Amino acid sequence: MRTLRLVPLLLLALVAFGLAAGASPSSAAAALCDPGTWSIDGTDAAQTGCVPASLGHYVAETGATSDRACPAGAFADVMGLVGCTPAPPGRIVPREGALLSEPCLPGSYQPGSGRSSCRPAPAGAFVASSGATEPTPCPAGSFTGVEGATACVPAPAGTYIVDTGRSTATDCAPGTVSDAQGATSCTPAPAGKYAPLAGQSSADDCPAGSYSDEPGAAACILAPPGRFVLSAGSASATACPAGTYSPTSGSTACTPAPSGSYVPDAGAAAPAACPPGTFSAATRAVACTAAPAGSFVGTTGAAAATPCPAGSYGPVAGSSLCFPTPAGSANPVPGATVPVACKPGTYAAATASLACRAASRNHFVASVGATTQAKCAKGFTQPKTGQRKCVKVKKKAKKAKASRR
Repeated sequence: MRTLRLVPLLLLALVAFGLAAGASPSSAAAALCDPGTWSIDGTDAAQTGCVPASLGHYVAETGATSDRACPAGAFADVMGLVGCTPAPPGRIVPREGALLSEPCLPGSYQPGSGRSSCRPAPAGAFVASSGATEPTPCPAGSFTGVEGATACVPAPAGTYIVDTGRSTATDCAPGTVSDAQGATSCTPAPAGKYAPLAGQSSADDCPAGSYSDEPGAAACILAPPGRFVLSAGSASATACPAGTYSPTSGSTACTPAPSGSYVPDAGAAAPAACPPGTFSAATRAVACTAAPAGSFVGTTGAAAATPCPAGSYGPVAGSSLCFPTPAGSANPVPGATVPVACKPGTYAAATASLACRAASRNHFVASVGATTQAKCAKGFTQPKTGQRKCVKVKKKAKKAKASRR
């Protein structure tokens, strides 16, 4: 053990002795260049000795005769390196022998280290600044449909995007709209309006004659028969008022009930004809008028009552026919409400008489409402017509007869 410890000391003594005797340094054994350095022959015996690896290069082993360029994805920003530095996440080295790394540009990113290229931001995401390690998903209400985007695009009016990271916007469904950019949901079309198509930015007014009574309508409802919608944008239909009607769907106005008909209640689809015994002279009638006494209405749908003709009468209102005057009476003019009884001296043998007949000569009618005349009794006479009684026949005096003899 003691002998081994003396060996290094002997070597040092020999070296010192050689130098003292005038030996030159070049005659000593040359040393290999350390990692990080190199020389033409790989030793420090060269005139320049070992030199450090240059910028962008490295020397990993001993005794190197040249330095090597850093590969793509790594760099050397100082001299004398034994290895290159990998590009950190968010940065790249696209070429060999690089001194520095460079950041990924906006629209691209790189999550790994030692990379030579950046990744484009995928559709549905963006990278706004340089040196990004991850893309950012587009927020709700925005999208991007291309790779490498630096910003997202707001969903256009008429569309929406409900979640993040979308590459397309979705059209609003029929019945809904979005009136501004960047919507995350669509709004139901309000009552009175509708949205018939997908992707509408605003709702349309329901046209006159139709309506929508609830939000979210994709189509309007036609006003049913008996109802109408006067103006556009209505949320309900209005019942036709009494006296009017609407026979079809989609009406913008109601029709007045014509003469001879009536509409008693609101919301009618058709007028009702006035029944026999009644009439309506004007339009918009809500009720028919009873034929007054002395007149009649014999058909449905009459616009006026007809006076009872002469020889007849109408005792009550609302009659569909007139009654003939009974025997013993007469009505000489139209519109009578009661039969007129024949006066004494007159009679009417038939019904529906226009006038009573005067009793003939030698006849009489003593009572009111007679249907026949009576012949004067024997010994009675009546030289006039239309009399109520007969008179006795006058006898000649006997004295006057005797004197004549």
